[in-house]
Amino acid sequence: GQAIPTVMTASIALIKRAYGASPSKSYFEGCSNGGREALISAQKYPELFDGIISRAPASNFVATVGAYQTNMKATVLNPTLNFTPAKSRLLSNAVLAACDGNDGVADGIVSNSAACTYSAATARTELRCAGGADTGDACLSDAQLDVVDAWTNAKTFAGKYTTPGWALTGNESAADNWDSWLFGGNQFAFQYGAISGFILKDPATGPLPPQDSTAVNTLFFDFDAAANAAALASFSSTADALNADLRSFSSTGRKLLLWHGAADPALSVKNTVNYYQNVVSSVGGQTAADAFTRFYIAPGVNHCHGGAGADESDLLTALDNWVSKAVAPGTLSAAQTTATGATNLTRPLCAYPQYPRYTGPANNADAAKQAANFTCVSP
Repeated sequence: GQAIPTVMTASIALIKRAYGASPSKSYFEGCSNGGREALISAQKYPELFDGIISRAPASNFVATVGAYQTNMKATVLNPTLNFTPAKSRLLSNAVLAACDGNDGVADGIVSNSAACTYSAATARTELRCAGGADTGDACLSDAQLDVVDAWTNAKTFAGKYTTPGWALTGNESAADNWDSWLFGGNQFAFQYGAISGFILKDPATGPLPPQDSTAVNTLFFDFDAAANAAALASFSSTADALNADLRSFSSTGRKLLLWHGAADPALSVKNTVNYYQNVVSSVGGQTAADAFTRFYIAPGVNHCHGGAGADESDLLTALDNWVSKAVAPGTLSAAQTTATGATNLTRPLCAYPQYPRYTGPANNADAAKQAANFTCVSP
């Protein structure tokens, strides 16, 4: 928690030495753990920055680690799971068939998330293999449906660390989504490192368990055991960034932009929705919150970037205009570009709870790639 103010103090001193004056404005932007650090700055050091951008913040850290462990119990501990990429596509396609058109166009991006009611229970009804046993890629076995349950269920650990789980977005089979985070080892590695290193402070080394039986197997760590309560509380006090009372931050004219990809498989957008709503309540209502913060959800976007949606937006200019010119941000612009810099598609980036609704010509794939054919509307 001391790293950012320490570095900031040194940075200002260096700038003053080099240019003869301190900077007129200072901003912080971070994503994922950087987004968590951004929120910690707003919560604990409210006068450090004039403006802060927190993207996909790992704010609900302890509960997220518990959710990772839950997901890994449903996958790693079942060596015969056989959740193939084709089965991920089966689930994604079912979600898209039910929800993609709710935003006015079927383009592989579920923008109207509030209208998507496709759930794990729906999947169990529509996609279950006859008898529950795995009979191929055209259905999901009971064990595979248990994975979907684990992914979507809200969870509470040690009676107080709560996470809402992930929504089904239709992008589960997209690159760098479930392939990396659920089945590719990312969530396993993060829960292993957090539990063994930060909570248990276990010195065991070697390959990640369960391959190495001499190392701690974090999949059997008991969050609810009384013996672990103090370690969890200590970890939460340093890692969680959930204090929603930002009145000290807002009272001096500071501004905060929140951003999260709707299809984020690493950190559920639902956590940031909850945090934003808690901020609104804590500072005295929507009008008070609107004076210093905006929240943007990017449909179809993975963790920090990537996915089917438009993942690039100039949040810094929007923040600077608000801080320096008192021009509050409304609808922003978002784009998806190729590795060579060509633009694939553009979208409006809507202030929560609005979403981009297609208003262009029907059955026109080119029009569906242009922001001008979308309008931000309330769900």
